[in-house]
Amino acid sequence: MSDSEQTNSAQTDDKTNDQASLTADNLYNQQEEPETPEDITYEFGIPENANFIPLTHSTEKVSELTTRPWEVIRDEAQNSKINYTQPENKNEPFCEFTIPTEFLRQFHEHTNAVIDEFKLILREEGIYMAAVSPDNVEMVEFWISKTDLGKYHISHENTVGMTNDDIDNVLKHTRRDAIRLQFTPDRKVKIKDGFTTSSGLIDPDSIRTVPDIPHLKHEAKFTIPGVDIAHVTKEVNEISDHILIEANKADNSIKFASYSDDTEEETKKRTYETYKDLVEYRDRSITQYNFNIMVAGDCQARYHCERLYDLVNQKKANQRADYQVFIGDELPIRMKREFREESFMMYILAPRVRDR
Repeated sequence: MSDSEQTNSAQTDDKTNDQASLTADNLYNQQEEPETPEDITYEFGIPENANFIPLTHSTEKVSELTTRPWEVIRDEAQNSKINYTQPENKNEPFCEFTIPTEFLRQFHEHTNAVIDEFKLILREEGIYMAAVSPDNVEMVEFWISKTDLGKYHISHENTVGMTNDDIDNVLKHTRRDAIRLQFTPDRKVKIKDGFTTSSGLIDPDSIRTVPDIPHLKHEAKFTIPGVDIAHVTKEVNEISDHILIEANKADNSIKFASYSDDTEEETKKRTYETYKDLVEYRDRSITQYNFNIMVAGDCQARYHCERLYDLVNQKKANQRADYQVFIGDELPIRMKREFREESFMMYILAPRVRDR
């Protein structure tokens, strides 16, 4: 084993001590709470004199019409139905598009917090990416809709492999508001921002397939600015390497806290109930945040603090964006951030193992 491999192995061991895996089946074998935020139902009232038109579509057709493009791609990717194929036209790029520099930067910052390399699935509807960390502890998923890109053209749907270093090198030096990417049949990507940088693509078959993560029933959901997540995780990380996130149904609140590993005493906490608890709260800026909390049942779980901080450790302007956060009792945390019109990032982190 090389020195770099030994270093990486040691880092992984440090990060995964008492750490659950996203692929551990026994982590999810527990009772599902009724009426969680994602499952709340309401009575359906039928107005008098209402006219109905019977549906003639089969259930398969209805599913096809209501399934979003990225869901189809995700299913195919998890079933290993997607790989690289050689385009017939060897003289022209098979996919090219212009992406706003700031959007590419946010894609890079979120993916780079989890992995070094990834597959890009290039489709007519847009671009899909999903990757899991080498230790199976965290996962990041991206959907970039073609409606959020400029001059999107694809002549051959395909799958390619890239590294974050390629994107990082361009972002460090560019002064342009938008960057043009071209994927060519000789397995290269040309990145144009006034200058042209050409990099070789990775064989996507050499990048592991994302495991099928079970659909989890979380008891609590809240929407909060990334600046608050960065603030509390940074403060807690100065004391402990893990953070406890707790939802309380009685007062519909969310608490972030750290505990002494020796005494289990609470050493630092921050509780959210209203807008006034936000780090950057001002009376005049309430409408700037989509802040809300919905707790259907008490729950708590501990997570690796540094990993959460790395995800949102961006410049302040980007941190102010909203993150939808889902938590459950000893379940992985799920965080979603939306970009532009239809694109989004989804992040999942397995909990720390609680001593029983």
